[in-house]
Amino acid sequence: MGFAYAGVGDYQNARTEFEAAAVTPGAPLKSKALWLHNLGETYLELGNNDKACETWQQASQLPHVSKTFRTQWGLALCAYAKGDLETARQDYHQAAKLGAEQKVDLRKISTFQRWNAGPKELEIAKALVGGSK
Repeated sequence: MGFAYAGVGDYQNARTEFEAAAVTPGAPLKSKALWLHNLGETYLELGNNDKACETWQQASQLPHVSKTFRTQWGLALCAYAKGDLETARQDYHQAAKLGAEQKVDLRKISTFQRWNAGPKELEIAKALVGGSK
């Protein structure tokens, strides 16, 4: 449901759905990492950069999924949102390296982009890829 809400720009309800999913007892770590990443994206779209960063940090601490493209991308988004462009670029390059190793299509770095949502994340992605803010 979170994806559906995000797809129509209803980030408040998307946040509620992703928050509920992220605390699902017994959920596989890979799923929890995805839900946390999407929750971070949702907070970013709602303008709550601190909660977005907190959520991406939480995802990056999960065992066995901490060094994935998606978690590193969340850290890049966080650094950018905090105005730390140098760290954001470093995290982005690390995410790109992990993405290549993990066969991630970097043209689809935003889950929400595939749903035509997430304009703030897309703006950051373009800045980091293009090298400007």
